[in-house]
Amino acid sequence: MRSGAACQAHFPARRLERKADSGGFELCFSERAHRSRRFELARDKVARLVRDVKDIDSDDLYDQIEKLTDNVHQLSQRVGKSASRQYGRARDYASERAQEAEDLMKDNLAASLILVLGLGLLVGYLIRRSTD
Repeated sequence: MRSGAACQAHFPARRLERKADSGGFELCFSERAHRSRRFELARDKVARLVRDVKDIDSDDLYDQIEKLTDNVHQLSQRVGKSASRQYGRARDYASERAQEAEDLMKDNLAASLILVLGLGLLVGYLIRRSTD
């Protein structure tokens, strides 16, 4: 049995009566009545769901699933084409930049050789220093 305050907080519509022999409170309608009401609500909800399921046309459902599948297929094709275009653009951009760098090195051959020689000496010095 619940205390009066806790019960009143959970079930404000219920009326509480003072029980003379125990000094506590007793609910005017029993837990059985409350459970019965919850069962009726659940039964009504299930009946509505069954009614809704009976109203569904299976052919219409299959048509909607087929349309959805087609839409997903078309969307995936569009995304694939877009990704291919972006990849092509990135590849072309990188190729152009590599060609420009190669042309720049050919135009400034002496500076490029000096730069490569300096980098080689620096890397050799760092390797030798780390092994000692």
